[in-house]
Amino acid sequence: TSPVQVAQWGVFVTTPAVAKESALVDVGITLENKTAARVEPQVGVKIFAADENGRPAGEAVAASEARKLRVEPARQASISHTVSVASPKLWGLTERHRYVAETTISLDGEVVDRVLTPFGIRTIEHTADHGFLLNGERVQLYGVCNHHDLGALGAAINTPALVRQLGLLREMGCDAIRTA
Repeated sequence: TSPVQVAQWGVFVTTPAVAKESALVDVGITLENKTAARVEPQVGVKIFAADENGRPAGEAVAASEARKLRVEPARQASISHTVSVASPKLWGLTERHRYVAETTISLDGEVVDRVLTPFGIRTIEHTADHGFLLNGERVQLYGVCNHHDLGALGAAINTPALVRQLGLLREMGCDAIRTA
C-alpha cells in the first residue's frame, strides 16, 4: 500500500438511525501518514449493495462528497462521513442483506488506497420487558457455553472439526455461543 493509507482496522461503520424510508450510515475513517511530509488527501465514501462475497454489486446506493483531511508526518488523523441510504434492506436472521462501504483515498487526483468494509443495516435493542429485539422484533436466543476444546481432539484449533461442531449446534437450534 501507499505510505498514505487507511490505518489497520481504520474503517468503522455504524447505522445510528434506521427507518423504513432511509438509514443513516456513519463511516469513521482513520488515515495514517508514513511519510516525512504533511499531506492532504481526499477521502471519499460510496455505499453499495454487497454480493455474497462482500464485494460491491451494481451502482452505488449512496455516496459522500470527497473531503480533504490534513495528516501530519508520521501521524494519524480521523474523519467521518455520514450518508443516507434510501429504502434500506435490513439485515436479519432469515434475510441477511449486506452492504459494503468503499473508502477511497486520493492524492493529487490518484487513488492511493481503497478499502472495502462489509456491513449490515439493522437495529438492535435489549430491554428488561422484551429481551433482545432485532429490527424491532423480539428474538429468543438459544445459546450454549462452548469452551475452547474439541473433546478428544484437544485444544488446538481443527477447522473441519469446529465447522462440524457449529453445524451440529445449529441443527439443535443454537443461535448464540459464549466461548472461553
